[in-house]
Amino acid sequence: TVSFQTSAANQHPGNPAVPEPRWIEDALRVTGGFETAGDPFAAVAGDFDGQGISLGVLQRNIGQGSLQPLARAAGEAAMAAAMPVYGPAFWRVATATIPEALAAVRGWQTNGRLDDEAAIELAAFAGSPEMRRKQIAAAGHIAERAYGEALLWARARAHGEPSRMEFFWFFDLLVQNGGLKGVRLADVRAFAGQWGEARAGEAVCDWLAARREDQFGYRDCRRNAELWRDRVGADHLDLFV
Repeated sequence: TVSFQTSAANQHPGNPAVPEPRWIEDALRVTGGFETAGDPFAAVAGDFDGQGISLGVLQRNIGQGSLQPLARAAGEAAMAAAMPVYGPAFWRVATATIPEALAAVRGWQTNGRLDDEAAIELAAFAGSPEMRRKQIAAAGHIAERAYGEALLWARARAHGEPSRMEFFWFFDLLVQNGGLKGVRLADVRAFAGQWGEARAGEAVCDWLAARREDQFGYRDCRRNAELWRDRVGADHLDLFV
């Protein structure tokens, strides 16, 4: 599931606004697309993680109380239109206490797997225009932070404003990994300097390809080594490293 880090510590009101509002929706679609088959805005997961149900590209859930306000904001009418069978019960879930809500939605599942009709209706609600707008709005803070990080990066490279791709890159990194964790352009250039610019990308691919089977994510590492070897252009090498 996609885990958006939207704590108060990540909400920086001084960050610059994303220049194109559509970039936020597109960034959500790109990031969610790595995690979800089909439309990531309509993603639905059951109680496999003990959170009752999780909906949408944000994977807001019942157990943490993050889904209920989003569902209420989308509105009872939108819920009823998308969920003719489960809509009334789901509205009660959205307005109940967390223990009551968890008990209710677990009644729609078998061994953590949602019943087919419930899953279909929840996906229809999650992907509805109203709920889609709420998901995009809820990602605003992290999008602003991502654009701020991309702006610092672009300016460090003397490139002025960040590109759309650079914004997407920083957005995905914040969502999936919490950010650069202190790595800056000077560190990247120092690493590349050890190998020479022509070999820096190859050094990364060699490291990925050498991951052992007892290491977490080794399949993805090896696959990425295949996908990226000899395919990283000079303008993207810094980000790749």
